[in-house]
Amino acid sequence: MLPRLIILVVKSLSICIYPENTTNNKSLHKPLDNFVIFVLIYIDKNNSRSNILEKNQGIMRLFYAGLYSWKGLKSAWANEAAVKQEIILLLVLTILSFAFDVTTVERLVMIASIIFVIIVELLNSAIECIVDRVSTEQHILSGRAKDYGSLAVLLSLIIAVSTWIVILLS
Repeated sequence: MLPRLIILVVKSLSICIYPENTTNNKSLHKPLDNFVIFVLIYIDKNNSRSNILEKNQGIMRLFYAGLYSWKGLKSAWANEAAVKQEIILLLVLTILSFAFDVTTVERLVMIASIIFVIIVELLNSAIECIVDRVSTEQHILSGRAKDYGSLAVLLSLIIAVSTWIVILLS
């Protein structure tokens, strides 16, 4: 029971010392937040009865997954111009796909190819966020990570365009 009490106290202190959005100095948040996360994980791994860090299960897991996905979509729409353009392109091309004389399966593949581009773009944006979060200084490995993500987006665009061309010309 003692480790659970320690977790609650440390979690409380974290919230009391640095509440969300009260200071613009983010550098003060990092050491304390990392320390609190470390303490929480360290204590929780040594206490099999602790349920503070347990994940949601069942229908609540699905509810929160949907909530986090909606939050991600709103964030991507607000912060990523490429995602916004690709979602608009998806809507336009989905409507346009009904004007073509193609089978249902072909139409589904055409639409899925655009969704694939959006998925790859979101993964690329996630990579860029992580790289920028770790450090904003120029580093060859950071550049490579961003370049690889950009290449993945380009390849997904080539696949989507090729899919549309092959289906429409056949």
